[in-house]
Amino acid sequence: MDAAQQGDAEGVRKSTAALIATIEKCARDIRDKYLNPPRTTDFAILFMPTEGLYAEVLRQPGFHDRMQQNTTCC
Repeated sequence: MDAAQQGDAEGVRKSTAALIATIEKCARDIRDKYLNPPRTTDFAILFMPTEGLYAEVLRQPGFHDRMQQNTTCC
């Protein structure tokens, strides 16, 4: 948000990339630790502690769909 308020396009790009990489890592960790079909469900839920964080992730084109559809994406 700081980079966006300052008009720093490169800072916004880097921060967004870091956020997406962190979310993907969390998704991989959940998949690796808790998913083991057919002993478990073939899906998991990734909790995001604030609506703002969730909204920021949803703003990324195609990211939500990729996360939902492909368990090997991350």
